[in-house]
Amino acid sequence: MSRLMLAIAICCVCFRAYAQSSTRDVLLTAQQRAACKAKGGKPVHVRFYLESCLWPTTDAGKACRDTDACQGICEAPFGTADGKRVEGKCSAQAADVRGGCVNEVVAGKSTGDFCAE
Repeated sequence: MSRLMLAIAICCVCFRAYAQSSTRDVLLTAQQRAACKAKGGKPVHVRFYLESCLWPTTDAGKACRDTDACQGICEAPFGTADGKRVEGKCSAQAADVRGGCVNEVVAGKSTGDFCAE
């Protein structure tokens, strides 16, 4: 029981230190916002503290076997096992910095579900 309490205490201290160090949002500059809008995009928070440009792709839904074949990323169906051979589809949107959850296809294989918060 004491090990559990110690682990909880360490987690609380680490989380508090992290929360205090990341209290400021990292926002796009005025120049980055203008460039984003010029390509049909919009500034969005891709992680809880980080803003990025998100824009539509023109190859959305195209079959792919690697992210290099897409304007955005090559997505496997969510839930596809890591390392499984799979044909994906090009994403509907691209971003300078990715956030959220994705299962990317690289060299014809799923990378497994991943969430960047």
